[in-house]
Amino acid sequence: MKTIIIFSLLLLAFSTPSMAEKLPEGHPTIQQAIDASPNANKALVNEGTVVSTVQTEHYTYIEVQKGKEKIWLAAQKLALPDGAKIRYGQGVSMDNFYSDTLKREFPRILFVQAVEVIKE
Repeated sequence: MKTIIIFSLLLLAFSTPSMAEKLPEGHPTIQQAIDASPNANKALVNEGTVVSTVQTEHYTYIEVQKGKEKIWLAAQKLALPDGAKIRYGQGVSMDNFYSDTLKREFPRILFVQAVEVIKE
């Protein structure tokens, strides 16, 4: 039951863009996704290395190498060089997310509230 409620909240958050800015259909604001999930940890507990980025008008899609796996993140627009070490939170995970803007599907993507470059 709890899973159904969380899923319903995520669907609601991902289907209603912010009134303050017009986003492409199918793109939630990062804050809506985070606020809709009580399990989304806002602490930057994960680390990885930027493999590549794709910029859109409102988001940066970030391919991250985390250990032996590569994952995709979506965050509010920011500039990150390839090879940068970053921290990010647990965010909200979506399977089979289709981006209308990019015209592609991500098998799994993590919508995160913040990304921080680790200064070495």
